[in-house]
Amino acid sequence: MRHTVLVLAALVCVGCRGAADALLPRERPIRELAYAGDRPDAPPLEQRGNAAFESAAFDDDGRFLVTVPFFPGQPGLNVFDARTGELLSRPDVGIPNTQKEVWMIDGKRGRLLGQKHPETGFRLVDLRTGAGIAQIPGEPNDRHPAVAGGLVGDGSEVLLFKPGWLEVWQLDPPRLARRAASPLPEDKYFPTGVGGIPATYNDKMFWEWSPDRSALAMAITPVFSPMSESHFYLVDAVTLAITELTMPSERASRTLTSFAFSPDNRWLAIGTDSELLLYDRTKAAWGATIPGDQRRSPRLGAMRFTPDSARIIALGDQLQVSVYDVATGARLGRHEPEFENWEGVFEAARDGSRIVVYKFVSDTFEVFDGRDAKRLGFVCPYFCNAKHNPNQPPYALSPDGTRAAISHRRGTAIWDTGTDQIIVPLRDPAKKPLPYPYQR
Repeated sequence: MRHTVLVLAALVCVGCRGAADALLPRERPIRELAYAGDRPDAPPLEQRGNAAFESAAFDDDGRFLVTVPFFPGQPGLNVFDARTGELLSRPDVGIPNTQKEVWMIDGKRGRLLGQKHPETGFRLVDLRTGAGIAQIPGEPNDRHPAVAGGLVGDGSEVLLFKPGWLEVWQLDPPRLARRAASPLPEDKYFPTGVGGIPATYNDKMFWEWSPDRSALAMAITPVFSPMSESHFYLVDAVTLAITELTMPSERASRTLTSFAFSPDNRWLAIGTDSELLLYDRTKAAWGATIPGDQRRSPRLGAMRFTPDSARIIALGDQLQVSVYDVATGARLGRHEPEFENWEGVFEAARDGSRIVVYKFVSDTFEVFDGRDAKRLGFVCPYFCNAKHNPNQPPYALSPDGTRAAISHRRGTAIWDTGTDQIIVPLRDPAKKPLPYPYQR
């Protein structure tokens, strides 16, 4: 009885996550992975990075890492040199958020467009110093403030969704450059709807930019109901010409799971609740249709193309990852999660070369090849591969997939996804060093 009380006390103790972990049986869900709990080669807690974050993103060139600091209460963002781990600045802005965060990082110019409050507009800040550069004004009394869609072209402009309008604002200096009537209803004036991929967290929204940021794919479900149907649009961000895509086959209630553009800007993949459609932008014609065949649900989400634009990575139900040939629609590889280890987080490199999947039950980060979904290895950030109920460790992949910034309760660092070794710890002098409050 006394033993039972002690175990329960450890499990509910605030700030005693390490104590709870220490009492857990070390069953190895993934037998190929040698670790079962704490890594024996991990540095002491007091030498680990303490810059815990809730979410993070690299810029397109992998020079900067921007993080949303973890509670308690530090306002703004942290900006790190992604190669050295140096904390560069703390811009006093946040990341605009609709369904998910909208990251607008211009690494070439060393700046970011953020937002403190929706009614105050958007603020351009210097990544190296955190200083403000310019402001797009908001309207304090507006019940429907502008929603940022993302940077346009080379990063000198931003697209905003407003009731009845799409607007492109120049940033140098801020001014309205062009606007066009929006095809979206005024009560749902930014892309949103019915759809998505259940049981798997991912970075997709109801809109997606082409790699050259000259085109935007977006979807809207005008009526939210089980029998809803999404409408799909292509926006030319240079002219603001808008084209509604007519689907290659008529089907009632088709809804979006996700979009993806190929690196050569030619292909747009549209994942739906039962198929994956490929649209050739150069020919304005539909290519292969890939039917969904996943587990409980046929939903098939377009995630990333491989660097040669010849293959498409798709996410199915229950963390099933597949790779298909773009020209023929033939399946070239698939990863099927083990039983009960099917819920987690999917993250792919922007160039589609690597995939890193976090799985809740096994508490593992698994690295896969984007070309065929074959497992390449694991990243074990201090503690992994023990069946328990962990908090999800937030993470972000570099554009080429070779690095992963991971905020784990045992420490925060940038890891090499090929060698499973720490590249640099991420430290924040404003926070208390580990082990407090993450002691074993």
